[in-house]
Amino acid sequence: MPRACRARGGHGARRLDAYEELLRDRQTFFPPITGRSDSPDYQLWHGEAIGTIATAEAAVMNVVQQWHDTAGREGAFTGDADLRLAVICGQVVSMCWRAVEHRLFRTVGTGSLRNGGRIERIWRDLSMVHTHAGPVFLSSAASRELSKARMGVDAAPIV
Repeated sequence: MPRACRARGGHGARRLDAYEELLRDRQTFFPPITGRSDSPDYQLWHGEAIGTIATAEAAVMNVVQQWHDTAGREGAFTGDADLRLAVICGQVVSMCWRAVEHRLFRTVGTGSLRNGGRIERIWRDLSMVHTHAGPVFLSSAASRELSKARMGVDAAPIV
């Protein structure tokens, strides 16, 4: 299985667990002051994050199945197949990042971002995955090369 996919969905799921603790334990910032778990806004953000992370996890499971099926057939594991799986894995990372950055991180509150705290550590780990030169470069290169392969354009080898 492509390295970019290994355990990437877990970053989003860990963040979701930490966010759910805050929903149970904290109140809203603005009136009406209620528990966050009772707030329609927090319910919306939480629900959207659940859906995005679940979609990313489903994509990882599908990549695993595709990799297994392809690896089991003689000669079936082509450069195109490898690129397709790598592109899917890059999208998994992007989906988890969007769910955490757009829906969860922006709504946890600054008190939850203490240096060394659970949410800060999860954010730091996911930021590393999202911005690391290897996944950024490989995901971009794989997307371009997959397009070239599908369109019949001469593809340059990825170094």
